Amino acid sequence: MKNNNNRVLNIMFAKSGSGSYSSRIALPKDWINSMGLSLENRQVVAIFDEEKNSITIIPAYNFKTNKN
Repeated sequence: MKNNNNRVLNIMFAKSGSGSYSSRIALPKDWINSMGLSLENRQVVAIFDEEKNSITIIPAYNFKTNKN
């Protein structure tokens, strides 16, 4: 897979029985594979940067907190 692979993706919205909405995004399988994620190893950390208005997704096993 190439570095800096860009794709336009759609956000899926689902309405619950109480009337609230939840959202999901499907990521390309080749990205998931390249990140080392699988059915057994599927935890990620999502970081929202308000200044850049962007979301970064990092495999949980690669995530280092400032607490360490």
